[in-house]
Amino acid sequence: KAANRFSMRDWLTMALGVALALLWREVFSLANLTYGLPALGAAVFTFAAWTAVLLVLGARAKWTRENIFLAVVINLLAPSCAFQWSEEIRFVSFSVILCGSVMGFLSLAGTEYHGVTDPGSIKEAALDFFRGVFVNWGRPFRAVYALAPENKRALGGVLLGLVIALPLLAVVLLGMGFADAIFDIYVFQAITSFFADLGRGTLLLRTLSITFWSLVFFSSLYFLRHEPGRKEPLVRMNPLPVSALLTVEALLTAVCALFAVFQFKYLFGGAEAAEMAGGWAEYARSGFFSLIGVAAIVMATALACSRAGRESVLGRVLTLALVLLTFVMLASAAYRLYLYVLAYGLSVMRLMAAWAILAIGVCLALVAVKSLRAGFRFWPWAAGIILAMWVCFSFLPAGKIVSHYNVDAYIDGRLDQIDATYLYTLGPDSVDALRKLRESGLEWNQEGWPDGHLDTPLIRNLADKQSIPWARIVLG
Repeated sequence: KAANRFSMRDWLTMALGVALALLWREVFSLANLTYGLPALGAAVFTFAAWTAVLLVLGARAKWTRENIFLAVVINLLAPSCAFQWSEEIRFVSFSVILCGSVMGFLSLAGTEYHGVTDPGSIKEAALDFFRGVFVNWGRPFRAVYALAPENKRALGGVLLGLVIALPLLAVVLLGMGFADAIFDIYVFQAITSFFADLGRGTLLLRTLSITFWSLVFFSSLYFLRHEPGRKEPLVRMNPLPVSALLTVEALLTAVCALFAVFQFKYLFGGAEAAEMAGGWAEYARSGFFSLIGVAAIVMATALACSRAGRESVLGRVLTLALVLLTFVMLASAAYRLYLYVLAYGLSVMRLMAAWAILAIGVCLALVAVKSLRAGFRFWPWAAGIILAMWVCFSFLPAGKIVSHYNVDAYIDGRLDQIDATYLYTLGPDSVDALRKLRESGLEWNQEGWPDGHLDTPLIRNLADKQSIPWARIVLG
């Protein structure tokens, strides 16, 4: 029983777990996953989670430069969701907040062998995340049982008292409601209407949901406070011989060089490729995402083989050649994206693709530095720069940028058609652009939109949703 007893901070951990469960249930209800709720809910819950972890750890929190930077980035990224209408950008931000918070909490608790900027910390964090969420579910029940005296009849007496008291309280409350009209209105009727509105099924599901999330958050917080730190890494891998790394780099460099030749001959040098692929837009669309994936794989391989560059001249030459050839791939991807935007206009996903190209380019430059300098730490610099880049990107008014580009290009004749339905989904950021489109000197049809270019069902859709403030502004 002594081993199961909770300290005051452990009871605080249990209370914080219940509080986080109630907040989570309120903020991230599946029926309310719309723009407004997650936008503010992500920020509120993120701040609450970091506060709860700091309260649980207390003076045991092990602050480092790395986890301080991570805490600042995550708590800046959370409020950015309140200013971002794009679901795609918010989804990535939510994912970064979740993963970054888990790694930051484990770093503060000092449970990991690797530092938060070491690639080994990712594997340890993934394992400890699932362990922490489920491993301590039984501790609250054992702690409550440990409070009972040695005579087990006392625990049974408490249960018997609850059975007797609950119906007695119901009768007493009913009598108090008859005795005092004010009490009846503000207390008794409020309680009865609350349970009546919920219904038995809803009440049961809500109770189970809150219990589940309470155990999840309690187990995680308890894990952070009591889990001892690792004394050695999970797996120790023997480094590959330099000859193996050189072989991989040589073969990959040859293939990338062949691909670069085709890019300079067909994509950058003429229109033959476009004619063979059905036009520039189709040629760009057919290979853009594949090219981004290949560039990322080649970059990761160059990073994994960078040790050969520090230990041999041939390895340094091959690594730098791989980096330069991957830049050619990125230039090809950027050019394809440019052609695709010229043909079909800008979108949030294409804006995110441009950010991905820039991020991979930054990482490539850091790989080149690592192959030349033995003491250079790639992961801290890469993680810090990429996180800072995403925080800046998350505050961009993506909807405004996309809508203004598409409308201007359509009015100027650079776009043959415009997807007005998509502009509508961009939310308030597209109001000015839609007003500009309406006020342009184009020929109008009966619905009041440019003839032959905008679908009339869109107008009916807007008219049906005049309760939305920004839709009323567009409709005038």
